[in-house]
Amino acid sequence: MKRHPIEVRTAACIVLMASGLFSVAENSARSIDPVGRPKYFSQGKHRMYGVWFEDGVWKLRTTSGKGVKVDFTGSVEIDTDKITPDYSQLEGSKKKLADSDLVRLNKSKNKMDFRFVTFGATDGIDFKVGPKAKSITFKLRTADDDDPKFIVIGGKGVHPDKGTFTLPANPNSADNPDTDQKALPK
Repeated sequence: MKRHPIEVRTAACIVLMASGLFSVAENSARSIDPVGRPKYFSQGKHRMYGVWFEDGVWKLRTTSGKGVKVDFTGSVEIDTDKITPDYSQLEGSKKKLADSDLVRLNKSKNKMDFRFVTFGATDGIDFKVGPKAKSITFKLRTADDDDPKFIVIGGKGVHPDKGTFTLPANPNSADNPDTDQKALPK
């Protein structure tokens, strides 16, 4: 009995996927290098998040089209240790609380919830994570949408697979071989 070519190719793909030789995942968060400012992140073009790690500090930035108000909401959580935010970049006033940038750190200091209201400029926060942290999970939404096409990570400006993604907490850390940039795929 002669098999149809499509049946043969389908069977071959199933065997390859089952054996682990073929992966359907596009951008596993473990393979994304978060080091360096995303080259495609620029102020005022359209709504987007920029996430990167630079000189021991995590940077979370938002921007929107010129004159367009966008609410960016989400959270950042580490598996162990503490987050230390730098609140100095937050904007807001008591008169217009609805348009103020807000960051709330939980009691354990391992999770930070935020809301940035962006009007064509750039908003965001810098923060450090403790040396014991192994992973950092970002849950990012823009205007109630968690589409990953609005998120760019690291110098290469890679989009994650989803609006919720986990990265190594301390890239280049000698204590965490999974986060050594030499070990990450290029």
